[in-house]
Amino acid sequence: MEIIFPLMGNKSQENLVFVELASELLYSLLNTARNYLIKDFKKYILDIFSGNEFFKCTKQTLKYWCKIIDWVVSSDKTDLFSDLLNKLSSFTIFVSKDSETKQKIKNFERICFLIYSGERDKYQGKLRTLLEKISEVIKSSDTVSPALLILVLFCFRILILRLSSLTLNELFRNIWPMLLTLMITLFNRKNTTKNPNLILAALKLIELISVVQLEEFYVHQWIFIFDYFGLTIEPKENFSPLDQDQFTRNVEQAEFVNHVSPFEFQPYVTNALSDGLKIDYFNNQTDTQTSYQKKKRQIIMTQTNVESDIEIKNKALWLCKYLITVNEFRTEVEPIEIENQIEGDFISLDDYIFKMH
Repeated sequence: MEIIFPLMGNKSQENLVFVELASELLYSLLNTARNYLIKDFKKYILDIFSGNEFFKCTKQTLKYWCKIIDWVVSSDKTDLFSDLLNKLSSFTIFVSKDSETKQKIKNFERICFLIYSGERDKYQGKLRTLLEKISEVIKSSDTVSPALLILVLFCFRILILRLSSLTLNELFRNIWPMLLTLMITLFNRKNTTKNPNLILAALKLIELISVVQLEEFYVHQWIFIFDYFGLTIEPKENFSPLDQDQFTRNVEQAEFVNHVSPFEFQPYVTNALSDGLKIDYFNNQTDTQTSYQKKKRQIIMTQTNVESDIEIKNKALWLCKYLITVNEFRTEVEPIEIENQIEGDFISLDDYIFKMH
């Protein structure tokens, strides 16, 4: 193993396939003889986990390391989760430009990975401090970096996946009002052009919540999305979609074309849509579900990042239309699809998080 561990630490693009093979070997060894090997391997494993390029890997490699890290944490008497949390100090540090900022962001990502790697409710008793730190960010959402807000929204998605509904409702009872306020602020019409990847992160959270039908949010989802069916969202007549340059000019001049809609209130996500849309009732009779068999639901927001305002508006429109469609049916989603989305974000976060920061 003296050769294997240094190999796994080399994250050059051409070496990623060998990293995956070496990770598979390590996973197999620990899976068959964990009690005998974990003590000798622990230091090397934690060194790799602490590396700045840990998340630069394939999805399959990340899957191996989910189990590897969870095995190490479960066998280790030290509290890695609390150690990482303590290193964050206060999240307000992210608004500064000191030399420690990158490492603090990395530690936050590692905390997210520990939660994701563990079984449901494994870190239940240690999350209150994390949520207190997150609440600091939400209260200062107007001044903190968009990169940090993206990480916070990403963390919420992981908590939703790895906590039971009872635990979520208990822990989030005090933070839900702040989270709802943050989401409303993000989808404020004048804010949707500030950072398209921040809007993407918010849309991913809304989609996940709509999938799991979290009780605390379920009664509020009408504020953000259409929670009924029989609607159409189409371009208005004689309206030409704007290209990116024209869109940018209109934003700078605050020239917005309102949507045409028979509804007095429109969900906040519609503020992330392109201008010039007509939202109306569907005139023809729709086919409603006649059986109790659940239909397979897709995860729409699979993209790890977007490059432009036009791109995120198209993604938001696609999500809105799809949610209206699935409101007609009883649906279920394959957990592997949600996990693939999360793992893809782990791998790609650094590519644009540090550029934004």
